[in-house]
Amino acid sequence: MRTILYFLLCLVLGSSLAFAGPKGGSSPVAVRGYVKKDGTYVQPHMRSAPDGNFSNNWSTVGNVNPYTGVAGTKTTPSNANPSHNNAGESFSGDAGSGAGSVSNTYSSNLEPISDNVTVAPASQHADSYKIPPHAKLNYLGNGWECIRGYYRTAQQCVAVELPSNAKLNYLGNGWECVRGYRQSGQECVAVALPPNGKLNYLGNGWECVRGYRQSGQECISVELPLNSKLNYLGNGWECVRGYRQSGQECVAVALPPNGMLNYLGNGWECVRGYRQSGQECSAVELPLNSKLNYLGNGWECLHGYRQSVGECVAVR
Repeated sequence: MRTILYFLLCLVLGSSLAFAGPKGGSSPVAVRGYVKKDGTYVQPHMRSAPDGNFSNNWSTVGNVNPYTGVAGTKTTPSNANPSHNNAGESFSGDAGSGAGSVSNTYSSNLEPISDNVTVAPASQHADSYKIPPHAKLNYLGNGWECIRGYYRTAQQCVAVELPSNAKLNYLGNGWECVRGYRQSGQECVAVALPPNGKLNYLGNGWECVRGYRQSGQECISVELPLNSKLNYLGNGWECVRGYRQSGQECVAVALPPNGMLNYLGNGWECVRGYRQSGQECSAVELPLNSKLNYLGNGWECLHGYRQSVGECVAVR
């Protein structure tokens, strides 16, 4: 019995050692990305837990950064105050060279509360970059873009200069003319409306009012022939129902016997039970065991019969 208990005790101790974290005894801490007062953005990263013990730092000789695999090289604390030792190192920095080292303390929300931060050169710390004035992080948070009213040129944001009668465009990085004005070079000039003209949908040009059509830079009246009306757009004409266009006139649609106006009203079609034959409507002749088809201009066999050379024969 004593042997079994000793074996179980060894097994528990071995498991504890196998699942032990990085040297230092405390779990690493996740730090959210943040922007420092000098405009430099620091990406989210991991750091060793601050415990005031210099020997637990990942950059100390004998330790290895578990996230980068870089061995520590420091032999003495970089800060004389022992309470600030082991403030933590970023896994994205070089644990051996000191680039990316952080000597500030952290608040409970894992963001820095002091400005004593050493930033690596851009070539060594690609995850940090500077945000210029009048800029903000982009949607993905992996770069920057200018705020509304500014446009990007090189690595800075320049204010958009608005000419008279202009406003910022939809994106806010340029300008467009207000309604009633059109762009001419770098200015906004008023849209000149001819008689019987009005602003178009976009407000940067003109179109003729209903009943008039454009001719050059003028609006002239639409002349309606007999039995016609304005079209849908109001800038032309079409024949009323029962008439069809012939040149610049509207002539009546001639209906043959057993004919009727079509859907558009500018032609004809045969009534149900008749089919078109040239300019006439001929009756549909139904063989035995048949009926008019869906359109009414032909026939089909009844249920249980099939077509065979102009007849309907029983299905066997």
